[in-house]
Parts: sequence; C-alpha cells; structure tokens
Amino acid sequence: MGDRTRLAVVAVVALGLAWLFKGQDGNPTTGVVASGVNAGVYGDCTKINAKAVLASWDNTIDSIRRSGATDFSGPQIFVHVSTKRWRDAGHKGRLSIAIAAYCDAADQAGKGVAIIKGSLDEDLGGVVDGNYMSP
Repeated sequence: MGDRTRLAVVAVVALGLAWLFKGQDGNPTTGVVASGVNAGVYGDCTKINAKAVLASWDNTIDSIRRSGATDFSGPQIFVHVSTKRWRDAGHKGRLSIAIAAYCDAADQAGKGVAIIKGSLDEDLGGVVDGNYMSP
C-alpha cells in the first residue's frame, strides 16, 4: 500500500469514528470543543499529519491559501485543486484531502473551515467545524 493510500485510509477512518462519537441529537458528545464542532473528527486530527496528507496529493492540489478567523467562523483554508484529478481521486481521496485541510486549519476549540475549489472555480466540497459537505 502506498503512502497516499495509507493517509487516505487514516483520514476516512477518522471521519468514520467521528460519526460513531456523535450524540443522539447529532451534537458532539464532548464539552471540550466549541458548540457545533464534530468532536470525533476534531479529536482524530491529532492522529494524522495533515500537512503530510496534503503534500501527498500535490499532483491534485494546485494551491493552498489560509486566512484567519472571522466573526462567524474559525480559521479558513482554501484548497484549489485540478477538477479532473479531484474526481479521479475517488471518494476516499477527496475525503482525505478535505479532512486534512480542516485539521490543518482548525483552532484550539475545533472551529475551522476548509473549502475545496476546482480549477473551473466551482465548489467541490469542504469541512466546516469537522462536518464534511459535498455538493
């Protein structure tokens, strides 16, 4: 198994664990993180090397831009990818990129936003406070 595959598997496992640790009402079961943060995903960020995961996808990622927190969100990271390579990465690959970007951006309370934009300037997905979204 290659490095990229191992990193993708770790990211997918982290997301799976996050869903297991959600409370009955869909909220995280821990009070350590900020309200609305998926505590399972945020907690698993310590188990992956987000920068290494992102670096392993350097043929898919064109650029990464970071910005500070705003009034309505935590720190943000914008990942611009080749649309074709993003689609070719498969679900696990796309998920690993998005989760790694979030983990790289999240603050101490788990607040953070990762936005994935394609080469055609389209929204391809993202993670907000540990919650994955795709169009």
